[in-house]
Amino acid sequence: MATLIPNFTPAQIAVMSTAQIAALSTEDWAAFSGAQIAALTTAQIPAIALAGLRVLGAPQIAAFEAGQHRRHTPVPAQPQLQVHTAAGP
Repeated sequence: MATLIPNFTPAQIAVMSTAQIAALSTEDWAAFSGAQIAALTTAQIPAIALAGLRVLGAPQIAAFEAGQHRRHTPVPAQPQLQVHTAAGP
C-alpha cells in the first residue's frame, strides 16, 4: 500500500499519537518532508522505530535537528568542575 504521509500537513503530524508514530512503516518515514520531520514533538520522537530512523536521509535529519532545537529552552550554563591532582590542575 502506498504511503499517505505526503498528504499530511506538519500540523497533522504534530498531533499524531505515539502509537500512530510507532506504527509508521519505513516507506512512511522515507516519504516525510523536512517540514513534517521538524513538526515532530519531543513526545513522539521516542516512538520512532529504529528501522524508521535508518531510512531518513541527510535533509530529513537536518530538518529534524532544526525542528527540535527550536523547541528547547536553553539550559543555563553549569559551573565547571575542576579536578586537581598532586601534580597540579
